[in-house]
Amino acid sequence: MLISVIVPVYNVERYLRECLDSLINQTYNDLEVIMVDDGSKDSSGKICDEYSEKYDNFKVIHKENAGLGMARNTGFEYIKGGYVTFVDSDDYLEPDCITTLYNELRNKDVDMCKGGFKRVIDSGKIVSNRIYDNELFQGEKAKKEMLPRMIGSSPTKHDSIEMCVWGHFITQNLFLNTT
Repeated sequence: MLISVIVPVYNVERYLRECLDSLINQTYNDLEVIMVDDGSKDSSGKICDEYSEKYDNFKVIHKENAGLGMARNTGFEYIKGGYVTFVDSDDYLEPDCITTLYNELRNKDVDMCKGGFKRVIDSGKIVSNRIYDNELFQGEKAKKEMLPRMIGSSPTKHDSIEMCVWGHFITQNLFLNTT
């Protein structure tokens, strides 16, 4: 099953290669990586071009700067996978991350899964370690409660459980039937 990974990119030349290399090194190989360069002023756009030229499953979209949310939405227009996840361009994944989350979704027949994360500063020190027991969400709960709270119901209403979408693995159908 093809999995789409959307990577919004803006002025992250310092971290971008580590992020993209972590996607190349995933134990799950049926991935498409959609990098959305949101008008970067540094060399981030060129790094995206380099990866898209070298790897057939990497695609880059260059656009004018419109912010993180719009970059994610632009990436969503290009996905082909049955599942979608987001990776911020200053983050990286452990090699088995996508395999683990995909297996949770597939084996338990759910629409959304949330994984844990470690917050690591530039020195390599782990400053927080959030372990979720791969929380699973299905049907109406995923569609009406979790997804809107994950992405927020409107720009003026502060009702999201987290202002991040990374760490979530979502079926494409859930997104299409909600947005």
